[in-house]
Amino acid sequence: MQPIVTHSKLTYLCIKIYPVIMELLIVSSLYSVHRWQHKILKLLMDLLNMESIEFEPYFYKKNAQQQSLFKLLKLRIVLILPSTFILIVLIYLGNISSIYFANICLGRTVVTSVAFLLFVVIWQIWQFSLKMQISLEYLLHHPRPMPMQLQKILHIQRIFYRLIDTINELNIIFKYPIFLCIIHVVNHTCFTSYMLIRVIFGEPLIKFTSKTYICVALLNVMELFEVYSLAKLSSLANKHIETILNILRYPTLNRDSVDRCNEWFSLQLCAQNINISVFGICTIDLKLVFSIIANIILLVIYMVQSDYIFMSTV
Repeated sequence: MQPIVTHSKLTYLCIKIYPVIMELLIVSSLYSVHRWQHKILKLLMDLLNMESIEFEPYFYKKNAQQQSLFKLLKLRIVLILPSTFILIVLIYLGNISSIYFANICLGRTVVTSVAFLLFVVIWQIWQFSLKMQISLEYLLHHPRPMPMQLQKILHIQRIFYRLIDTINELNIIFKYPIFLCIIHVVNHTCFTSYMLIRVIFGEPLIKFTSKTYICVALLNVMELFEVYSLAKLSSLANKHIETILNILRYPTLNRDSVDRCNEWFSLQLCAQNINISVFGICTIDLKLVFSIIANIILLVIYMVQSDYIFMSTV
């Protein structure tokens, strides 16, 4: 291990807690998948069964949002392997031992697999919520006999309630891995960013070769992209779900029977969390990504100020 030159307690803390957070993330991922494996399979089966439900004529248009998300899915699949390749390059450069590589590779394989599983589940939720929203809008904008339309709305309400139950189960199963993944990304990004700043503008924090710094930066960029892709997909799914909920609560049908059904529907959902979130408090969306980036910038600024004496290149 190379000697670390720093006076910043925050930098020292980031270095010391990195392996602890990584181990907790691996353990929580394995525990969640092992503990809830039957629920995960049931959750996926429910989503696939709901996907096969035909509401109304469903027009699947290849709009810009869908095309960008399909590109995101392809890129997400492609980026599963490069992290292992980068770790192999680090071994070739002589910066990590083979045992350390095996531990890191195993940990990243577990975490990446669980993250991809979560991505696939949220992808299914997004697909189904988009289909439901388009079908519901088609139903309300095409007149038909009131009994038939009311029956369709009640059917969609029941299916939507099943979808909300699925989302709440998802939040329970993956709450610890998601939370620890966010902590890990913040910690790793702060340390990597500060290390690169020290290399560019001052005395290096840890003396490595330039290729090693590039590999470490690429690993960190991939982790950030994983969080961004998950947040983007979750944000779109949450948006469709909120739109469906508003349509079902306030439909354009002015009938007492519809109003009574909507009151019952609202009471059923009043204690439910309709968004993909962590501990029911922090919603997984793009706002969370912006908050993470803002906090990372503030922490890096504090780390630079604490070690300002090492920032002089003279």
